[in-house]
Amino acid sequence: MDSSEAIRILQTAKCLREMGRYHEARELLLQAIEMNPDFTGFYYLLGNVYLDLGEIQRAEQAFLACLDKGDCSPGAMPGAGTFLAHYHLGLIYEMVGAEERAALHYCEAAKYGHGLAELKAALLGRSCFQLPEGVA
Repeated sequence: MDSSEAIRILQTAKCLREMGRYHEARELLLQAIEMNPDFTGFYYLLGNVYLDLGEIQRAEQAFLACLDKGDCSPGAMPGAGTFLAHYHLGLIYEMVGAEERAALHYCEAAKYGHGLAELKAALLGRSCFQLPEGVA
């Protein structure tokens, strides 16, 4: 599958998700992953669809796969393999009460300039960026 076909499939799955057709979006993405297992955008959108379906553990696995793949896929959604995956993992861990893990992922997302992630970490009592000692 070339990158233009992958992007077309990704856009179709996004449309299905936006229409609330989560099961169809999930099936399309799972088939796409079988054909192109290195395309990060498929895993990222699949993670979001799993969240829509309330399948938290599967969403976690999809976002972890995004981090494993990274942002190197041609035409992939920028940030899908880095800060967006970290942010969504933060959301998942916060939902299940694992606040320290959530804060760690929020801080990882904040390293890429994700301001909301930095704020969410702060609300969990964690500072992502600390000044060196002696600097006020």
